[in-house]
Amino acid sequence: MVKHTQLGQLLLDLNSVELGENWYPLETAKKSKHGQIDIRLTIIFRETAILPSDKYTKLLDMLLDLSSNFKIIMIIATSKRVKGKEMIEFSQLFTKIAEFRGIAPAMVTSLLLYDVQNAESVETLFRGNSMGTKALDFYMKLVASRWLDCLRPIVQNILATEFNCEAREGKLAPEDSLDSNLKNLENYFTLTIQAIFASVRECPISLRKICYHIRNAVQETYPDDPIVPYTAVTGFIFLRFFVPAIMTPKLFGLAGEFYTGTADRTFTLVASLVQKLANFSLFEPHEAHLDRINPVLEREQENLKKFLHVICDSPHPHDEKAISFKNAFDIDLEVARLCRQFSDDLNPLLDALPAKYIASFLGELDVVFEEMKFLLKKFKNQQTKNRLYTKSENPHEEIIVRSTRGKEKDEREKRDSEKKRRSFSLDRLKKSHKSSAPKLSQSDND
Repeated sequence: MVKHTQLGQLLLDLNSVELGENWYPLETAKKSKHGQIDIRLTIIFRETAILPSDKYTKLLDMLLDLSSNFKIIMIIATSKRVKGKEMIEFSQLFTKIAEFRGIAPAMVTSLLLYDVQNAESVETLFRGNSMGTKALDFYMKLVASRWLDCLRPIVQNILATEFNCEAREGKLAPEDSLDSNLKNLENYFTLTIQAIFASVRECPISLRKICYHIRNAVQETYPDDPIVPYTAVTGFIFLRFFVPAIMTPKLFGLAGEFYTGTADRTFTLVASLVQKLANFSLFEPHEAHLDRINPVLEREQENLKKFLHVICDSPHPHDEKAISFKNAFDIDLEVARLCRQFSDDLNPLLDALPAKYIASFLGELDVVFEEMKFLLKKFKNQQTKNRLYTKSENPHEEIIVRSTRGKEKDEREKRDSEKKRRSFSLDRLKKSHKSSAPKLSQSDND
């Protein structure tokens, strides 16, 4: 068993951190004979100004406009400028904010239907990292993480028994029996898949709505392929949700930090069987004798279809056993982070001009930027009574400035904002975007 060992400690005041590379001594309890210890850390220091909720209302109304099919979000999602980390940030923020307003299933569905309509072939369907796939990945973790508890007894059983499931002849010990190992693997797989099938009614209602629309859209697009409507759904529910949890249960809170190599190999093998089942495929003869388990996979394919019929049964499902989700995130903070993200990635919207709807949204965004700049400036000059607190999100440290202005001041600034809105200038927005203010993403330090 590996034990945690404290090498030293360092207290770092983020308010005093300077831009660029900095070196700090690590305080050790005992003097080391081997000299100093060097640890490289990346600290992203950000300042976020949070406005009162009413300041974001018009912005969110336009962002989450169902009648326009989420036009602003679709522009960001389909822009070639947004990829990698930026796409992940946008997808998670859009999903959280939409969930707060109760329309996350509709937003995620719109993104995924775009993927269906624009896939080059069935082989590439949902295979890329689009904003739709990223949004559903995050949404499943957001609303359905408790569903993974159905795997907990199986994981604990594997850890407690540690029956050998190795099927590679070169890895077998002299005392191992291939037949016995394959039987152990079959038993673990059967227990796992039966636990998932038995938990079908726990699937959150909102997730079922999304699966319903995915299946129907794929069925209409590929009417000659009887399997792809199933694999389109299992690609998310199994390959992106259950399989990762089976393969690395410690990352999902289903197992402790450390377990043996035997258990680790078992998790990998069981996950590979579940993956094969989800793809409605079988093992080839050369795949380490695993083709001997193909009859079990074929038997479970019909049970998998029954499971999927329940998941995709209705556009308005109802089930008292379904897991419910209550969001506990700070919506004003999430919207402030979204505005900060827009300040870093404004070009996709500028590219969509001169569309009137986009210009209106940019005008509203400009007003919010100006108020955030104003609030940060007051905070930095220490001329405000705004409350300041520090929130740690390791390895990111974020300074939050929350507005607590009085009612009269809010009314006066509301009138000022209306004047700014009426006198909106695209040139001013572009200038604001290019300048250092609003400097919402403060620095990256190594």
